[in-house]
Amino acid sequence: MFSSLFQNPPLMVLMLADLAKWCVKFVTAASAIYYFRDAMGNPGLMAPYLLSVAIGAILGAFVMRYISKALSSRTTMILAYAGMTVSLCLIYFMYGNAYVVIALMTVAQFFYGMAFAASPALYADTVVYATWKSGKDASGWIMGLQNLPLKVAVFLRGTILSACLVAVGWQSGAVLEGTARQGMTIAFALVPAIFCLVGMLLLIFGFKITRDKVETYQAEINARS
Repeated sequence: MFSSLFQNPPLMVLMLADLAKWCVKFVTAASAIYYFRDAMGNPGLMAPYLLSVAIGAILGAFVMRYISKALSSRTTMILAYAGMTVSLCLIYFMYGNAYVVIALMTVAQFFYGMAFAASPALYADTVVYATWKSGKDASGWIMGLQNLPLKVAVFLRGTILSACLVAVGWQSGAVLEGTARQGMTIAFALVPAIFCLVGMLLLIFGFKITRDKVETYQAEINARS
């Protein structure tokens, strides 16, 4: 089982890149209330915000199947990470308008939905790679490793949010003014954007399993049996 991990560089790269997706999910969810309540002074916007981003994520997961057919799961996930990076960075710079922020976060969650739907296919590709390389089936172990980035992201959620709140001098019940309002989007948007950028680069330069290679690996595996 461990050889299927440590002798499978694409799997390790994928797990690191997958951490960005979960960071977007958990960190933005935990920090949203601080932006709407303390930066904008309008906690009532949380309800339409939650509805909008949920719809965006569902739509992204739905259209992923069509995009991946035209491109590939790897390319789809790279595009999703690029979309999240751009959308989240724009939130950091356009923090002053809550409705623009909701629209941009909905776009980011659309791309999150795409990444969420694409990642299992990439893990499945690493199963094919591991079977081709080692001759042993470790599909259960590898597919179960999808939970590891999730667990790490849950831990990072509290760490990132706490560090960012301390950095901007957050105080409970105080409505922030000026540039301090932008500081509330560091955890809400900027840090997840950085994670997505790093994840995108990892997938581009470290995850080399393409659709053609998977077909070649699977053909060789079938020939062995």
